[in-house]
Amino acid sequence: MSALTGDFSVVLQVSDSTVNRLAAAMHQNGIGEASTPTLPHVAYFRISGAAGDGERGSVAAQIGSPLIELIDGADDRFRARIPFRARFRPDPGSGPFADVINGTVTATYTIEGVDPHCPGWHDKAAEYVWVRVIPSSVTFDGAAYRESGELSLIPVDDEADVRRRVTAHLAALLAGPFEPRPHRVGAELRQWRSLSRGPGRSGVVLPTGPGRPDSVGELFLDGSDFALGIDSGYLVAGVRTKLAEMVGHRQDVHIHGDAGWGGGLEIDYHVALDSAAVSWLGGAPIGPPMGLVLVSLTGSGWATRLYRSGVYNVGSVSLDDLALTATADQYLTVRVDPAARKVLVTTAGPPAVTVAYHGPFDGRVKSAAHDAITARVTASLTPLLEQVQDELNSLTGAAWEQALVTMLRTVDPTASTRVNRATFRSDGLVLHGSVGLAHRHAPVVSFRKNEAGDGFDAIDCVVPGGRVDRFEWTWRWYTSPIGVAPGSPGAAATVDSFQLRRPRQAMSKYGLSTGVRTPLPGLDGQGQVCLRIIGTHVDHITGAQVPVQSVLDCAQFGYQFRLPVEVAPYSRVCDPLRAVRGEPAPEEGLVRVATTEASQSNTLVLYLGDRWDAEAAEALESGLRENPYSAALLVLILFTDGALATMSAPDREAAQRAAAEVAPVLLAEDIGQRWQPILGIGDERPAWRLLAPEDFVRWSHDGPLPAREVAAALDKHLVAALDPTPARLHPGTTIGERLPLDLGRGNCPPIPLGHATIGFTHLGARAPASGPRYTAVVVDGAQERELAALRDELGPDVAVIADPNGDLTRRAGIRMTPAVLTLDGAGRVVAGAEELRTDIEPQAAT
Repeated sequence: MSALTGDFSVVLQVSDSTVNRLAAAMHQNGIGEASTPTLPHVAYFRISGAAGDGERGSVAAQIGSPLIELIDGADDRFRARIPFRARFRPDPGSGPFADVINGTVTATYTIEGVDPHCPGWHDKAAEYVWVRVIPSSVTFDGAAYRESGELSLIPVDDEADVRRRVTAHLAALLAGPFEPRPHRVGAELRQWRSLSRGPGRSGVVLPTGPGRPDSVGELFLDGSDFALGIDSGYLVAGVRTKLAEMVGHRQDVHIHGDAGWGGGLEIDYHVALDSAAVSWLGGAPIGPPMGLVLVSLTGSGWATRLYRSGVYNVGSVSLDDLALTATADQYLTVRVDPAARKVLVTTAGPPAVTVAYHGPFDGRVKSAAHDAITARVTASLTPLLEQVQDELNSLTGAAWEQALVTMLRTVDPTASTRVNRATFRSDGLVLHGSVGLAHRHAPVVSFRKNEAGDGFDAIDCVVPGGRVDRFEWTWRWYTSPIGVAPGSPGAAATVDSFQLRRPRQAMSKYGLSTGVRTPLPGLDGQGQVCLRIIGTHVDHITGAQVPVQSVLDCAQFGYQFRLPVEVAPYSRVCDPLRAVRGEPAPEEGLVRVATTEASQSNTLVLYLGDRWDAEAAEALESGLRENPYSAALLVLILFTDGALATMSAPDREAAQRAAAEVAPVLLAEDIGQRWQPILGIGDERPAWRLLAPEDFVRWSHDGPLPAREVAAALDKHLVAALDPTPARLHPGTTIGERLPLDLGRGNCPPIPLGHATIGFTHLGARAPASGPRYTAVVVDGAQERELAALRDELGPDVAVIADPNGDLTRRAGIRMTPAVLTLDGAGRVVAGAEELRTDIEPQAAT
């Protein structure tokens, strides 16, 4: 039995890091690679107590990539640790349970064959293995919380009992709905055994041929992804077989001596190989890595005819006196060429021939025998080594490597293998190699408003091939130049929950949240919510767990109106944090407020023009209070472009208070006078328009109105609708989409889009004092004659494109300006619209 390969001639070993890289690849496949085996990163399921009277409800779970632990000596099982974060929503009447769960699930899985009697498996069961959990092995190590009325997390009272019930539910799920499907594995790789010598020193042994897997007790990976061990006896077996064919070969030699008048000598001589032996010497002590093989040959020589005369005919000489013996030692070198994937077997110089002869004509006989043996050995070894080399190449090449690659590509279609180096030992040869897998994708950030309408849900966030450890939320508000933000900007970092929530409060009859102590943009007003996720993933090269974080993903939220998008008006977005000593807040950007979707609230538009109208505002507030009908309603008070920035302080304060305690109110300016033609507003002030979700303008009036008529109009024309919460402003383009943008200007050819960065802004918006220089700047709402100053500021290397009707901006899916899109050489989006960002830092994790 070999110390290197046990009962086997050849043994393949795969490292634990490679196993974990494959598990991470399967987790990454769950994002969109449907043709390969996947591991889920999100799961939705229901649970119920064993007795029927315990916890009942629905669970939303976020699942990380499993880490595989090999069990020393096991040949049918392994252990997995799975990051698990979940939220439980109880049914009415459910028993008490945890609302938020976060921790690690540990389970032991067995690898079994598939019963060919199973329906549909009779002709393919032998090609598959089935990974199944041992339910009794499932444990959960983590934390469980209940939510207080203020939505803070409170540890459960009986943590041990809750953990026991969590474990029971998880065991049932892993053995039921989440049980893996059978996986196809080649016959060469179904016999296996795991060896574990500690973290980073574990591997799977995959022997070939008959034998006992437990006879292999040594890990020879030495830091490589895989290694092929070849027993020394197997290495020289081919040489030994070929040498046996050489035994008995004879070399005939004629010895001639000429002394002129002094006589002559003629001998017919023969040399034959009598025996051959081969031994593996291990690695060469010096020089480049190579193995040494010693070929030892013995031979004999004899004469069959002797003729002598003259000076040669002295003394008595018989044929038997001319017999000799000889030995020949030929050293062979074995080297591995990783680039060519070949084993090279060559001779290390000529054979060392020793002739034992002490008879007559010593010089002539020994020289002739030496030359004959050398020629015979050299001639015989040359074709022999070619055959041996071919056999070794077949061993170290196609068969085992193809089986390994085939198995790897069932998980990762891009998988590859490469032999990097060789280790020559006294007991054999080890080929070390690496496994190439697809690169690890970047973390994916995704969040949306939750169904309860009291927060945001980030369950779809995922670190491909890893886990999410922390959610870092930040938010800020948008207002008009004189608006008051519903709350302060903020930040929060959560570890146990993937949701950001605030307590749900009472709603007015028009859908205004009242009494909210911790308001959030998108729920309680316009603004921006950003999320960054922090976690770790399994490196696709080393298999180590590497810290990783996502880019900061921000969502803009603003009120939307059902208006024609082709001539959509804009709302000015300002940052109240940057307002100085009561001055109007500076502009951050402009946002289109039109939508084609019908699922919007009623909107009452009051167009006041260029100045504050206290009487109209009083009629508005009183009319809202007097109206007996409850329906979702957003109030939009419109001014002409620039009016808010020049408004007096008393009027500004009055505008900020107008109807703010009755209904959601948005103060805005008619940028570019787009609202007026859409709503049919002339010169008379104030102008009243009621927009319904389905019918566009349901009621209109130009001129002053008393409160009772405002209330009557609302009572008559309001319709049932959704509450007026800000909607997320999704970009109209996605990563990978090709944009049909022709950015030519005048007589110039189109701007090349190879790795281009295109900036979008709006007429009237200031150009940034510093920042990136764009390949092109598209100015929405601008005519050619209006762009001279911007071109002078940006310089000749930046093309400035007029977009008078907003066609280019709309085709690029831009909802808020300024924004930036990055395109590749084919015009595909490679980086989405980078709009407004925040520098607020998250608080300590909770």
